[in-house]
Amino acid sequence: MKRSMFLLLVLVSVTIGCSKKIHQQKQSTVTSSTSFDNTRWKLTRLPGVDPLPAKEKDVFIQFNAADSSFRGYAGCNNLMGKYTLNGSKLTVGPAAMTRMMCGPEQMSVENGFSKAIDATDNYVITGDILELRKGIEVMASFTALYLK
Repeated sequence: MKRSMFLLLVLVSVTIGCSKKIHQQKQSTVTSSTSFDNTRWKLTRLPGVDPLPAKEKDVFIQFNAADSSFRGYAGCNNLMGKYTLNGSKLTVGPAAMTRMMCGPEQMSVENGFSKAIDATDNYVITGDILELRKGIEVMASFTALYLK
């Protein structure tokens, strides 16, 4: 009986210790990566919309390699869809989007953002900066935001 209790106590202690270690590893791995996927990319430049209006919520896009999907916020509405990636060649969309109506500034950003991702055929990452491009033309620029 004492031996069974001792083994049960050891098993519970090991399980708790392992779960804490796994949780700590997950937190630390997302703070130092500038990979294309699984990084939240905040919109910082959109040709034709300068300067970007101040917002309570960042305009962003995030790519998920596990299922080749993306999601984001375009300034007024949320968007989601699929993408294909082959080296630096990138095809995004078509995007499904919620359909709320917002003010002219938000709609200007949203329309430009939607056009930019639809036109994208490649990307470049330099440091913490992602550029979505059509040929050599920059369609939109983003800065990596890291989860804490």
